Amino acid sequence: MDYTALYPFTVQCSRCDRAWSFSEDELQSVDLTCQDPDCGYTFNVYEGLKTGLKTVDGIFGNTFLANGMHNLMIDVKIGFTTYFKLPQSTMKVYDVMLIPVRDSFKAGVVDITTDGFLIYTSLEESGDTTLFGKTTPLYVIVKSKIIDYDLPWLHLLQYSLDQFIQKNYLTCILLSEITFENFLDTMLRHRYINIGLDEDTVGRILVSTNLPNKVNPLFYNMYGIKLSDSPYWKKWEKKVLKWRNDIAHGAKTSATEDEARFAYETIIDSMFYLIEGIDNYLRANGEPRGLFYKI
Repeated sequence: MDYTALYPFTVQCSRCDRAWSFSEDELQSVDLTCQDPDCGYTFNVYEGLKTGLKTVDGIFGNTFLANGMHNLMIDVKIGFTTYFKLPQSTMKVYDVMLIPVRDSFKAGVVDITTDGFLIYTSLEESGDTTLFGKTTPLYVIVKSKIIDYDLPWLHLLQYSLDQFIQKNYLTCILLSEITFENFLDTMLRHRYINIGLDEDTVGRILVSTNLPNKVNPLFYNMYGIKLSDSPYWKKWEKKVLKWRNDIAHGAKTSATEDEARFAYETIIDSMFYLIEGIDNYLRANGEPRGLFYKI
């Protein structure tokens, strides 16, 4: 079984929608040029990451936490099931693609676990009945998580997207905002510890500070950037944060697809506005690598 290590994000051109795997080298270059030779559009790497994260209707789905891809050509018998065993290192399966190589037939998967999954095959409607029982090659591609992350906000963002795809719009809004809150505390805690504060002091600061003050004076003091200077400030404070509070206290009991998409995209915009500011701060202070180099 062939294995390819993946970075957990994709970069996507907003002009032609061409997407490709994100790499550390691209983060260091900051400005990217679309890989489609007919496009050639140049854009900021943070914009490319945001566009990739906002894509929820792509043919392959949005599996931005997948960091490993396994692929293997196997033989299946049309009309029968075949068990596909995954490596022991598999922690979560995000996407399975099945590609018939020679014959025309239907294939799908059920019972997906970290151990493996069951592949079922059947004839096409009005298909060639002589193919039933025939052994034929099938190309299997699995995107999965092989290495875990120690950043909970990444998992929360994936959960938020999952809820949007499943049309649980109220939960999507709530998880989007929780993602942002976890991101803020993670980044502030990291900086406070680096300048020598102890865990108890950091905990008391974060617990006693409201969210608008975290994204403005605290972030400005630690990283030289404020969300209130961005075009996303009012979208977040007046809508997403309010919706979150209304949901938590029972005042908002339903949400639309547009509201959920607005919340999810606003959180991505807000986080990457701050991430870009953090990276600029790190580079200006002798740390050339960006925020994502350890992921």
